[in-house]
Amino acid sequence: MSNNLNFITFGCKLNAFETQVMKEKAEGYFLTNHSFINSCAVTNEAVKKVKKSY
Repeated sequence: MSNNLNFITFGCKLNAFETQVMKEKAEGYFLTNHSFINSCAVTNEAVKKVKKSY
């Protein structure tokens, strides 16, 4: 059964690692049809990408 979880990462390698941790932890919960956005506001480039995405 697909839980349809979406994870979107903007930012550095640390953000990518944190997103992977969130994915692993989410497997233990009964979540369906959720989207998670993990972003970094340390760099202006990451902020621009997040704003452009919606």
